[in-house]
Amino acid sequence: MRRLTQTQSAGVLFYGAAKGTLLTDSTIANNDMGLYYASSSPTLSPNAQIGATDNIFKNNRYEGIVFDQGRAKIAGNKVTDGNVGIMFLQYAPSPPYLGQSYGDDDAITATIVKGQSVAAIQVLSDQSPTGDFPGYDTFTNCSISGAILDNATNCHLTFRS
Repeated sequence: MRRLTQTQSAGVLFYGAAKGTLLTDSTIANNDMGLYYASSSPTLSPNAQIGATDNIFKNNRYEGIVFDQGRAKIAGNKVTDGNVGIMFLQYAPSPPYLGQSYGDDDAITATIVKGQSVAAIQVLSDQSPTGDFPGYDTFTNCSISGAILDNATNCHLTFRS
Protein backbone atom coordinates (compact mmCIF):
# COMPACT_ATOMS: atom_id res chain seq x y z
CA MET A 1 0.00 0.00 0.00
CA ARG A 2 1.21 3.51 -0.81
CA ARG A 3 1.91 5.76 2.15
CA LEU A 4 0.46 9.27 2.25
CA THR A 5 3.97 10.76 2.27
CA GLN A 6 5.14 9.15 -0.97
CA THR A 7 5.35 11.18 -4.17
CA GLN A 8 3.20 10.61 -7.24
CA SER A 9 2.66 12.49 -10.49
CA ALA A 10 -0.79 13.52 -11.70
CA GLY A 11 -2.13 13.62 -15.24
CA VAL A 12 -4.38 16.52 -14.14
CA LEU A 13 -3.58 18.48 -10.99
CA PHE A 14 -6.28 20.72 -9.53
CA TYR A 15 -4.52 22.27 -6.55
CA GLY A 16 -6.02 25.61 -5.65
CA ALA A 17 -7.89 25.65 -8.96
CA ALA A 18 -10.16 28.62 -9.63
CA LYS A 19 -13.85 28.12 -8.90
CA GLY A 20 -15.59 26.79 -11.99
CA THR A 21 -12.58 24.89 -13.34
CA LEU A 22 -13.82 21.98 -15.46
CA LEU A 23 -12.17 19.01 -17.14
CA THR A 24 -14.39 17.59 -19.88
CA ASP A 25 -14.31 15.06 -22.73
CA SER A 26 -10.69 14.01 -22.12
CA THR A 27 -8.79 10.74 -21.83
CA ILE A 28 -6.31 10.72 -18.95
CA ALA A 29 -4.16 7.59 -19.08
CA ASN A 30 -0.91 6.01 -17.89
CA ASN A 31 -0.03 8.35 -15.00
CA ASP A 32 0.61 7.60 -11.33
CA MET A 33 -2.81 9.16 -10.64
CA GLY A 34 -5.21 10.46 -13.26
CA LEU A 35 -6.70 13.46 -11.44
CA TYR A 36 -5.79 14.96 -8.06
CA TYR A 37 -7.96 17.65 -6.46
CA ALA A 38 -7.22 19.70 -3.35
CA SER A 39 -8.77 23.06 -2.56
CA SER A 40 -6.51 25.77 -1.14
CA SER A 41 -9.44 27.79 0.27
CA PRO A 42 -9.23 28.35 4.03
CA THR A 43 -12.73 26.84 4.52
CA LEU A 44 -14.98 24.41 2.66
CA SER A 45 -16.78 26.17 -0.19
CA PRO A 46 -20.62 26.02 -0.15
CA ASN A 47 -20.55 24.93 -3.84
CA ALA A 48 -18.35 22.65 -5.90
CA GLN A 49 -15.17 24.42 -6.94
CA ILE A 50 -14.13 22.06 -9.75
CA GLY A 51 -15.81 19.56 -12.02
CA ALA A 52 -14.89 16.64 -14.24
CA THR A 53 -17.46 15.53 -16.81
CA ASP A 54 -17.46 12.80 -19.47
CA ASN A 55 -13.80 11.83 -19.11
CA ILE A 56 -12.01 8.51 -19.32
CA PHE A 57 -9.42 7.77 -16.61
CA LYS A 58 -7.65 4.66 -17.84
CA ASN A 59 -4.70 2.61 -16.60
CA ASN A 60 -3.43 5.20 -14.13
CA ARG A 61 -0.99 3.21 -12.02
CA TYR A 62 -2.08 4.01 -8.43
CA GLU A 63 -5.38 5.93 -8.57
CA GLY A 64 -7.76 7.12 -11.25
CA ILE A 65 -9.12 10.06 -9.21
CA VAL A 66 -7.92 11.37 -5.84
CA PHE A 67 -9.95 13.75 -3.67
CA ASP A 68 -8.20 15.72 -0.94
CA GLN A 69 -9.88 18.59 0.94
CA GLY A 70 -12.56 20.56 -0.87
CA ARG A 71 -15.80 20.18 -2.78
CA ALA A 72 -15.90 18.70 -6.29
CA LYS A 73 -18.61 17.48 -8.62
CA ILE A 74 -17.91 14.81 -11.22
CA ALA A 75 -20.32 13.17 -13.64
CA GLY A 76 -20.34 10.74 -16.53
CA ASN A 77 -16.75 9.59 -16.11
CA LYS A 78 -15.30 6.14 -16.66
CA VAL A 79 -12.48 5.00 -14.37
CA THR A 80 -10.80 1.72 -15.32
CA ASP A 81 -7.73 -0.32 -14.43
CA GLY A 82 -4.89 0.67 -12.08
CA ASN A 83 -4.82 -0.06 -8.34
CA VAL A 84 -7.64 2.19 -7.02
CA GLY A 85 -10.45 3.83 -8.98
CA ILE A 86 -11.41 6.71 -6.67
CA MET A 87 -9.51 7.56 -3.49
CA PHE A 88 -10.48 9.94 -0.69
CA LEU A 89 -7.66 11.15 1.57
CA GLN A 90 -7.89 12.09 5.25
CA TYR A 91 -4.81 13.24 7.12
CA ALA A 92 -3.85 15.51 9.99
CA PRO A 93 -0.91 17.93 10.06
CA SER A 94 2.38 16.16 10.60
CA PRO A 95 5.55 18.24 10.17
CA PRO A 96 6.91 18.92 7.66
CA TYR A 97 3.51 18.32 5.96
CA LEU A 98 0.72 20.86 6.40
CA GLY A 99 -2.24 18.49 6.57
CA GLN A 100 -5.87 19.25 5.79
CA SER A 101 -7.78 22.28 7.07
CA TYR A 102 -11.14 20.55 6.53
CA GLY A 103 -12.50 17.41 4.87
CA ASP A 104 -13.96 16.71 1.47
CA ASP A 105 -17.54 16.84 0.23
CA ASP A 106 -17.79 15.40 -3.25
CA ALA A 107 -20.65 14.43 -5.58
CA ILE A 108 -19.99 11.60 -8.01
CA THR A 109 -22.79 10.98 -10.53
CA ALA A 110 -23.29 8.47 -13.36
CA THR A 111 -19.68 7.31 -13.16
CA ILE A 112 -18.39 3.82 -13.97
CA VAL A 113 -15.56 2.43 -11.82
CA LYS A 114 -14.24 -1.02 -12.74
CA GLY A 115 -11.18 -3.17 -13.31
CA GLN A 116 -9.01 -2.05 -10.37
CA SER A 117 -6.60 -4.51 -8.73
CA VAL A 118 -6.94 -3.19 -5.13
CA ALA A 119 -10.26 -1.34 -4.75
CA ALA A 120 -12.86 0.50 -6.78
CA ILE A 121 -13.24 3.02 -3.94
CA GLN A 122 -10.79 3.62 -1.09
CA VAL A 123 -10.79 5.98 1.86
CA LEU A 124 -7.22 6.29 3.10
CA SER A 125 -6.64 7.87 6.50
CA ASP A 126 -3.44 8.35 8.44
CA GLN A 127 -5.62 7.61 11.50
CA SER A 128 -4.14 10.54 13.36
CA PRO A 129 -4.73 10.43 17.11
CA THR A 130 -5.80 14.09 16.90
CA GLY A 131 -8.50 13.09 14.42
CA ASP A 132 -9.09 13.61 10.76
CA PHE A 133 -11.72 15.95 9.35
CA PRO A 134 -14.82 14.04 8.20
CA GLY A 135 -15.55 13.48 4.53
CA TYR A 136 -19.02 13.39 2.97
CA ASP A 137 -19.08 11.76 -0.45
CA THR A 138 -22.18 10.83 -2.43
CA PHE A 139 -22.33 8.42 -5.37
CA THR A 140 -25.53 8.70 -7.43
CA ASN A 141 -26.43 6.34 -10.30
CA CYS A 142 -22.87 4.99 -10.45
CA SER A 143 -21.69 1.54 -11.49
CA ILE A 144 -19.06 0.41 -8.99
CA SER A 145 -17.40 -2.97 -9.58
CA GLY A 146 -14.87 -4.00 -6.95
CA ALA A 147 -13.99 -3.60 -3.31
CA ILE A 148 -14.70 -0.56 -1.18
CA LEU A 149 -11.94 -0.10 1.40
CA ASP A 150 -12.29 2.37 4.26
CA ASN A 151 -9.81 2.63 7.13
CA ALA A 152 -11.25 5.95 8.40
CA THR A 153 -13.71 6.30 11.25
CA ASN A 154 -15.36 9.51 10.07
CA CYS A 155 -15.80 9.30 6.31
CA HIS A 156 -19.39 9.10 5.11
CA LEU A 157 -19.87 7.35 1.77
CA THR A 158 -23.44 7.40 0.46
CA PHE A 159 -24.62 5.35 -2.52
CA ARG A 160 -27.90 6.24 -4.28
CA SER A 161 -29.57 4.87 -7.36
